[in-house]
Amino acid sequence: AAVVQSAARKVPRDTLQYFLTRQWVACITDGVRRKRAPTSTTLLGEEPDPLDLSAASAVDETALQRVTKLLSFPQAARILLHGQTDYRVSLLAHVARHILNADRSVLVIVGEIAKADWLAKRLQRVLNVAVTVQHGQAQDHRNASISTDTPQLVVGTRSAVFRALHSIGLIWVEGEDDDALKELQEPRYHAREVAWLRAQQQQVPLVMGSSHPSLESMTAAGIERSTQHLPLERAPLVELVDLSRESAGSPITARLADALHETNWVPVQIVVDDVVAILKVQAFGEN
Repeated sequence: AAVVQSAARKVPRDTLQYFLTRQWVACITDGVRRKRAPTSTTLLGEEPDPLDLSAASAVDETALQRVTKLLSFPQAARILLHGQTDYRVSLLAHVARHILNADRSVLVIVGEIAKADWLAKRLQRVLNVAVTVQHGQAQDHRNASISTDTPQLVVGTRSAVFRALHSIGLIWVEGEDDDALKELQEPRYHAREVAWLRAQQQQVPLVMGSSHPSLESMTAAGIERSTQHLPLERAPLVELVDLSRESAGSPITARLADALHETNWVPVQIVVDDVVAILKVQAFGEN
């Protein structure tokens, strides 16, 4: 394990929680000096901020209308939702509330345990409903066989795609491009493909969300695509770099090195086997 110490600004707690879950880093508190905070909440234990449910409709009303229209008719359909995470989760919250009010269940599949816990907390907070979390480390996973006769909002990793649910109204695969959705042991399966088979069997829509959709979903026949339309000033600037003009043997080009200095990056000290390295890691979002 590695010891990570952030300086200048805090690394976002979601990032730290993800690293800790994957056992990529170790959390050491002995001898650490902390600033006095106005509240006694911990970095990784704080509740996430509520979602702005107006975000989805404010950005694009078309995707929301299309999904809710599909819910009115018993039919299987696939929708590829291409957009930022907050946009997708806001849309999920909108649709989940609509389905739960109709006395039907919602099944949400993600790739990683940390992401399942994070998403469940956000949905539970904004919707004010009980959210069942299903993965190997969750308490709800051991009780997966009960409460199948009432509508539920279930968030889980790939094995949750097989969970028995009362009157499914929607299946949502969040981060459909995640390789963690593939089961590498026997019996092998891909949770995204199993979700589509189940959606066809149950005659419900399947929404597949991603910030960078997989090639399989982008080229699949008979799938609807909905893309978040960002204002021009929020669109990322893409620059092509000719690697043939760069020095061989270095993974970082001169242009990339310049960009690291131009942007706001967080210095991080990493100690592994008594070797100290200083990296620069960008802080995404607010602390």
